[in-house]
Amino acid sequence: MHKNAKEILSGFVAGEACSEDELKVLGEWLENPSEQTEIDNLLRNEWENSHPMETESDFREVLKGTGEAGSKKNKVKTMLAIINTNFRKVAAILIIPLLVFSGYLVYLQTQGETVWFQTSVARGQKSQLTLPDGTQVWINSDSKISYPDNYGKKSRTVRLTGEALFKVAKNARKPFFVEAGAAKVKVLGTTFNLKSYPDENSIETALIEGSVEITIQPDKPGSSAKTLKIKPGERLIYSQTENRLLVNKFEQGEVADWANNQLVFRNDSFENLVKKAERWYDIDFVYNDKSLNKQRLTVEMHPNEPVTRLLEIIELTMDVECVYENNTVTIKTKKK
Repeated sequence: MHKNAKEILSGFVAGEACSEDELKVLGEWLENPSEQTEIDNLLRNEWENSHPMETESDFREVLKGTGEAGSKKNKVKTMLAIINTNFRKVAAILIIPLLVFSGYLVYLQTQGETVWFQTSVARGQKSQLTLPDGTQVWINSDSKISYPDNYGKKSRTVRLTGEALFKVAKNARKPFFVEAGAAKVKVLGTTFNLKSYPDENSIETALIEGSVEITIQPDKPGSSAKTLKIKPGERLIYSQTENRLLVNKFEQGEVADWANNQLVFRNDSFENLVKKAERWYDIDFVYNDKSLNKQRLTVEMHPNEPVTRLLEIIELTMDVECVYENNTVTIKTKKK
């Protein structure tokens, strides 16, 4: 039996896990203008039932605090701070509408007795998160990061799908671990970028400062784990299809530009350019001529430049025509 939005909402408050489909149902319900009065009443009831000592003015102050947090980044940080207080469950439900509207989603997953907080960043968005130990995380578009409610008490472990830049707080007694697909990265205190998108063949770890130890456990029967360390300025690339490791040098801007809101392609294949641009601008590319994938481009976009500027560069460089409408770019090869 499929749950309706009210049942999903009730389960969320009770700390139950929500599937992506359930979150979609919940988001559509929260965005329906005709449901706003009922939604407001439900939120108020949850608040009053969970906090008998709270006053009506306190309820309004919490809503005001989340609503006036400023930028999307600050709103997310404010909401996470509220969730980590003693009234976690009620606060979480108060902030769901704001999370949906801003393009971010934070929800709880229960695994045994451990509750995991997950932050999902949609295509076309980026976010910044500060973990309880002070570790800073910049999260790229179309990415997810999660950490347990007991994070930092006995260990420091997070899970990543997508791409993130980490500036890890030093703690010699408690190493910091990131689990990302076939890769597990161990650090004590350092700055590094990790990229592990499900739709990409490679997993990349680029070390900016400090030291990291990377363990690769291939998802293939009979394959053994491989562990190695890299130095600052080195990048480890793991090819999943070939089960092969490669270490090369890089310049810091190559991996950190996105965190500074700058889209850069350095001798990227057109196929990789398309994937990056789709996430960055929340658009889709459509083209039939797959020979275009072999072409390589170097493009440096200025911060906040529109997608139309990138399409102009593609047209001039590759001698193609780009038609952009309804968030879809159709690329046509010019007839010679």
